[in-house]
This record gives sequence, C-alpha cells and structure tokens, in this order.
Amino acid sequence: MQTIDSKVSNVSVVAFNPAVKQSREKQALQLIVEYKGIREMADNMAKVNALQQWQQRALALASELSDQQQSKQGT
Repeated sequence: MQTIDSKVSNVSVVAFNPAVKQSREKQALQLIVEYKGIREMADNMAKVNALQQWQQRALALASELSDQQQSKQGT
C-alpha cells in the first residue's frame, strides 16, 4: 500500500487484481473437492500417493498465499 500526501488529502493506493484472487479461490475449492474424493478412496497405495500429491499442492498454495500476505504487511 502506498500513501500519497498532498495539501488536499491523504490517499491510499492499493493494487488489486480480482482475476488473481478468483484463481486462488478456484484452486482452494478444487483442493477441497479433491480431498473429499481422496478420503473416499479405499485404503491402498493409490490413496497414499494421491494424498501425498494433494498435500504438496496444498502446501504450495498455502506458501504462495502466505508470501502474498507477508508482502502486503511489509509494504
């Protein structure tokens, strides 16, 4: 966030891209739906592999969102 001081007013400028936010929401929703499917699978190695892949993708998304949040707080 940037603050612009002038004699007239104090204005905050925030960059916002709704397409990026919508993409992240879609990814999160997709992960939730996939997790439900994995939970319903029979207990076998395929389930373990699917769960590991899901976990890696979920952690990558969480890390990306955390990085974005930290960059917002640092600005």
